[in-house]
Amino acid sequence: MTTAVPYPNDSHAPISDQPHQMPFRDWHDGLCQCNNDWKTCYCVTLCTFCYMCYMYKRYNENVCTPLFIPTPIMALRTYHRGRERISGSIFCDCVSSLFCPWCALCQLDRDMKYEEATRGYLDV
Repeated sequence: MTTAVPYPNDSHAPISDQPHQMPFRDWHDGLCQCNNDWKTCYCVTLCTFCYMCYMYKRYNENVCTPLFIPTPIMALRTYHRGRERISGSIFCDCVSSLFCPWCALCQLDRDMKYEEATRGYLDV
């Protein structure tokens, strides 16, 4: 006859620390609030593709990626929104990227800077 020998650390205490998801948040500021960062607004307006390459590099993506995909602003906005748990949809990213690409890119950059300032890094 065999008897079960309990493990030395066998405890039946309930687990009180359950993992939980972080709630979604809004963008740090609005789509048309370019007056919060004029320097970026000028850079984006004067050299959009150069600035997009810089932003892709900040997420450790290939610098040439924006030159070869059809909707680079929408792709990066959607990626950032998913990583940073920002509420919204791919449809909203598409509409903002198509109808006001400079504002969408500036808003994305401001939010990336906000994340870098609060945490010290982007979540890559």
